[in-house]
Amino acid sequence: MINSLRSELLKLRSLRGTWVVAAVAAILSTIIGVALVRTAIHDRTPIPAWSEVAMGPVQALWFLVVVTAIVVSAGEFQHRTIRTTALLTPSRRRLLLSKSLASAAFGATTLLAGTGLATLSGFVTARLAGSTMPLGRLADVGHLVAAVALGALWSVLATALGILTRNTAVAITAVLLWRFVGEGLLPVVLSPHGDAVARWTPTGAGRALVGETGLPAGTAALVVGAFVAAACTAAALHFTRHDPV
Repeated sequence: MINSLRSELLKLRSLRGTWVVAAVAAILSTIIGVALVRTAIHDRTPIPAWSEVAMGPVQALWFLVVVTAIVVSAGEFQHRTIRTTALLTPSRRRLLLSKSLASAAFGATTLLAGTGLATLSGFVTARLAGSTMPLGRLADVGHLVAAVALGALWSVLATALGILTRNTAVAITAVLLWRFVGEGLLPVVLSPHGDAVARWTPTGAGRALVGETGLPAGTAALVVGAFVAAACTAAALHFTRHDPV
């Protein structure tokens, strides 16, 4: 198990795309941190708390780790490197677990680094302007922890989606359609109950965990966990019962 996990982590480190995503995440987080503080200073409004600045790039970072997880998992099938991977780790369940853990580690690390960079850049910007950045509420710490945890969970779900589709373009298209089309149409199609139903979607539950209106935190966590578990179960059944290529 340890060797399989090391192998998956090595793949992530050796892929150029992983480093490109990491660089984009770092640059984007830094820009968002600076922009949030500079906008407040320019508009002469209170400077946002450190927790608000830290949460600024979260949505973008979630999207980046999801795309990376899909590219890594589905890409193995398209480039047929899954054959070698399956030979090195004959147990497919162990292989799936290793891939999921590696993706979760990448997702959590990216979110942690991104939110940290946003906070640091915001703090430096405020100090250079002769201002200070308030600490904010203690409850916001829990939202930040949830955002990092969701980065790991969304990466695992994306890995499962990549294994199910075995096609990078199809998986990414599905994510884009859901994020930018499905979420907008759902409240309209299911009106007048659309907003209530949207709270039970993965995105709706995730937003509730980071402080937006929606389900209670405990219920939202269960909803997210159920969706991730369902995707992983489907991926495991598909991968273990069908040839990898």
